[in-house]
Amino acid sequence: MKGKTIKKGQALSLELVIVVVIFFIALAIFGALVLKQDPGAKTVRTDAEKTIQFVSSDSPKAFVEGGKVNETKILEFNYTQLKKSIGVNSYVCIYFEDKNGQLVKINGSIVGIGDPNITINDEPCIPNS
Repeated sequence: MKGKTIKKGQALSLELVIVVVIFFIALAIFGALVLKQDPGAKTVRTDAEKTIQFVSSDSPKAFVEGGKVNETKILEFNYTQLKKSIGVNSYVCIYFEDKNGQLVKINGSIVGIGDPNITINDEPCIPNS
């Protein structure tokens, strides 16, 4: 009695199955690495949303009223008060742009209120201490 022999067509399809399985394993590993989000990124995103909400809300502390920046209100805060009022832990710099994307300076000379290590157009934000 002869032993079972694998025909050439069967060997090719077995190799193809192995290659496809390896491909999907590699794809799954790559997807897991690429799609894995840094937990810090989520915190920064949440803090950014909180900051936008704070700046433009109906709160009495909001800086934007009727689509215009109230410079008096924004200058009332120093950096520590600003972070505490917003409720964030990330570094913050609040700056404004007009509808054309041009930087709107606060009080005619300040690019932004926040952490002095953050720069906007090579100019540091000020902590407004």
